[in-house]
Amino acid sequence: MRTLARLDRPWPKRLVEDIFGEGVVITEKTVIEKAIGSLSPREVQVIELGKAGYTLKAAGIALGISRDRVRQIEAKALRRLRLRLRHLQ
Repeated sequence: MRTLARLDRPWPKRLVEDIFGEGVVITEKTVIEKAIGSLSPREVQVIELGKAGYTLKAAGIALGISRDRVRQIEAKALRRLRLRLRHLQ
């Protein structure tokens, strides 16, 4: 599984906007790493699986949880990332 530590490559603009909201420009690797560091390991796994193109159902099977639980974890993680990035910028 790929990790989010490979942040030296720029993230696609659409992905950044989907995760962090429209108009957000990600320029510093350390800011992103700090924001990701505030997530639980399970939240990071869910975000990684979504970034890799897994559906909620496939991610649920991979993690041994329901797709609804994956959706809940993903929503919470994205909220936490947005809030954390607003405070760090």
